Amino acid sequence: EVFRALLKRGVSGDSQDPVAEDLVELLLTEGSNSSFASRFFPEEMTELGRSYLCLTEQDVEKVLQDPHARSHSPIGVEPQFGITPQAHYSFSVPASALRGPFWPLLQWHPKIGTEFIVELMNHACSWYGEQKWPFDQLEPAWKTELDIPGEDESIIQWANGRLYGMYRGTSVAPYALQSALMALEKWLLEIAGREEFDHEAWLLKLLKESNNVAVTAVVASVCIAHPEKCGRAGLALLSSRDVVQLDRSRMVSDRANPSIAKHLPSVQPQDGIFQDERKEADNLPHRKSDLEYLAVKLQSESSQEEVWRVIDQHRDKLPPREEQSEKDKTWRLALHRMDARGFEVDEEVPASDVEEESQGEEESDDSEDAEKRYFKMALGELEPDLEKMVEQNERDFTKQAEDLSLVNWGRSAW
Repeated sequence: EVFRALLKRGVSGDSQDPVAEDLVELLLTEGSNSSFASRFFPEEMTELGRSYLCLTEQDVEKVLQDPHARSHSPIGVEPQFGITPQAHYSFSVPASALRGPFWPLLQWHPKIGTEFIVELMNHACSWYGEQKWPFDQLEPAWKTELDIPGEDESIIQWANGRLYGMYRGTSVAPYALQSALMALEKWLLEIAGREEFDHEAWLLKLLKESNNVAVTAVVASVCIAHPEKCGRAGLALLSSRDVVQLDRSRMVSDRANPSIAKHLPSVQPQDGIFQDERKEADNLPHRKSDLEYLAVKLQSESSQEEVWRVIDQHRDKLPPREEQSEKDKTWRLALHRMDARGFEVDEEVPASDVEEESQGEEESDDSEDAEKRYFKMALGELEPDLEKMVEQNERDFTKQAEDLSLVNWGRSAW
């Protein structure tokens, strides 16, 4: 009861109470310090997190009434997301799944932990999308729709690249939000191997209760890692053109520029733990795949007809070919890559090569394997306008590569 009372003092935010202030810093910014408090006092810890991290409408009013507010902008982007400026210093780089109370809350109280993270992200993305902070606006977000098979209403979410890349630490965003999303992804990937969890239900719950693609990006990551367990959540992701294209950009970013953790020196002793966790997350094999890969994988399983229905719906929404922009044609090309109905047999692959690649997977019946034949599939023939666009892009890319080679030679010489 004494400790609970101390947590309540932390919630009050009294600047004249240094003991409570110190406790809040210890519990909210370091995962190891908050593990026992999160286990035995989950409701108090989430209340403490809300009071410490979230700005209110009254905070905005105070800023507007301050004549010097415009000349004292915070260093970070926290206020644009409805997060207090103090969190910029408490949740410093590197962001990590192990930083803050999020990971222990998910481990000990999954329902409370997921609801807290979703509530925090909904608050932040509402502030960002509606641009509630009166100063230093960032680029706007837009609204996208996701459709869950069997559900009457669409899910409306705030979307743009900054929000979608947040869980990977590749976009500029509050470190507290990055850490929360990283913890959510880590937890979902870990429970994927447990039979007692209804993975589809968890993923659908996150999609339905979120107003932003920041959480949806985490769901996409888990679906790509475990296509066999995503169910209708995977189909919902494929229903949004925005989400599919944002995830492809995420994959390109992951390949070219993984999270910043591996490039940072360790300032505090615990920073090495956070950096190692991020390096491990960067090296997960599914980072090299995107939702187009998920679409192809689902067509090899029981969701084949449903995926085809989603692809056909996307094609029906496109304008006539003569009116299509380059973005529309690029989207048609993506649909072509996703649609297994257009695949063609390229060549037969020796069974020995396939067996080498599948080592470590579940063993199957030897008699069945002996009868199997394997074929490499290739994309079917492109439509003339898409073929022309691809050829032009290849020429442009080749010219750009030649020019960059010359520039790099010049820089190395002088």
